[in-house]
Amino acid sequence: AQPVQQPVPQFYAHPVMVVPSPVQKEPSPSTVKANEAVGSMKMGLFVLLSVIFGWICGRSLLSFHTGVGITVMGLAFFAIYLPFILMGREKKLSLFGWLLFIPQIIILVSFTLFSDIGVVLIGLFASFVITALQTTLLSNATSGKPFTFQLIFDTCANYLAYPFMNLGLTLKAVFSSKDKSKKNGTGRKIALGAAIAIPVVFILIMLFAFADEMFARWVRNILTWLNINPLRVIADIFLTVIVMLYVMPLVVTLRAGYHKESSDKQSRRFFDPIITSTVLFAASVVYLVFVAVQFTYLFAGIGRLPDGLTIAEYSRRGFFELVFVIVVTTIVIAVVCMLTRNNKNGVLPPYVKAALLLITASNAVIIVSAARRLLIYIGAFNLTASRFNAARLILPLARADIVVALRILFDRLRVSAVMGSVLALTAAFYCIVNVDGFVAKYNVDHYLADPQTYKIDVNSPAEDLSV
Repeated sequence: AQPVQQPVPQFYAHPVMVVPSPVQKEPSPSTVKANEAVGSMKMGLFVLLSVIFGWICGRSLLSFHTGVGITVMGLAFFAIYLPFILMGREKKLSLFGWLLFIPQIIILVSFTLFSDIGVVLIGLFASFVITALQTTLLSNATSGKPFTFQLIFDTCANYLAYPFMNLGLTLKAVFSSKDKSKKNGTGRKIALGAAIAIPVVFILIMLFAFADEMFARWVRNILTWLNINPLRVIADIFLTVIVMLYVMPLVVTLRAGYHKESSDKQSRRFFDPIITSTVLFAASVVYLVFVAVQFTYLFAGIGRLPDGLTIAEYSRRGFFELVFVIVVTTIVIAVVCMLTRNNKNGVLPPYVKAALLLITASNAVIIVSAARRLLIYIGAFNLTASRFNAARLILPLARADIVVALRILFDRLRVSAVMGSVLALTAAFYCIVNVDGFVAKYNVDHYLADPQTYKIDVNSPAEDLSV
């Protein structure tokens, strides 16, 4: 008998559980460039100089009326941070960015000469805008040419968006203990420790001063001897920290120099030329009617004004409304030139140019009308600082209208670069002129030339507030 074969037992094998590895997210190109920028900087020196710059900003802003501090603040920004932004760059630096130092220095110097609050505010705004544009150009953080929409977009991104995105990366690099150079790492730690120790020591002194009267008296004597105001120290520390939290990641952003590539210019021209010219010709009818009214009353003197309304009062009314119309018209013409689709020859169609030239000519007449209104009003009620500033406002508007007309005639002219340059130089001219001295000399000279008819209006300060 053959032996019975036993069946081989089959064991159940559990399937092998394969755990998928987490997908490593690739860092964005901007993050990579920001990391490279941080790695190429000496963080110890960067933090120390940032503390100094923050303190300068605090002192300048708290003593806003002096003006000298604002000049020092602007010069300190370029002296401290421009080497960090530009050092080691292989690309050719923008020549136009360097040329912007001409109006920039003029504006910064003007703060030491005049203390008028209006001039200081306009100068601060102009200086910040010029600084943003020129640092963006010098750091190659834009793909746009000077004063183009692409440059404005990249500048806004570099100053309003990327610094807040790079804040965490910058703080991580500051507080990180890893450093390729032990000497550099030790210096950075000492600088960081000193920056943290200042508010800690100050808080401890204040706490002990509140706890013990004798200690408080001893502290007050020392502060009096050193001429230190505790509230000022607190304000300095607060402003220093705020400035550092913004400026440090801003410099890292500019050092990284990343930007979005500009798209094709023709793809952004979405204004249909036929529709655009129809709208422009319809609007030009209103302009022509208004120009006819100006010739009737202001230039030819044919029309009769309503009863009780003098020519000086008529000239005064509507001045700023005219200026607003001039500004809007100039901007609309420039936008239409840049965004209207070209014909097959790559230029604006002739009918679009004709409509634009008609409105530009009408705009020129409106500018002359506004200037004549102002001159008539000054002749009746003398020259004041606000009227002089209004006159200075007319000049760049006239230049802009001429530039726009040239852009319509010559398609290759870059109107944005010319107008931007005019605005920068106008801002510098606005800040550097001694308004009060010029107004006083003008009124005195005219009075001495004809004291019988020219009367200096010295008793109407309230009237001067509205030009």
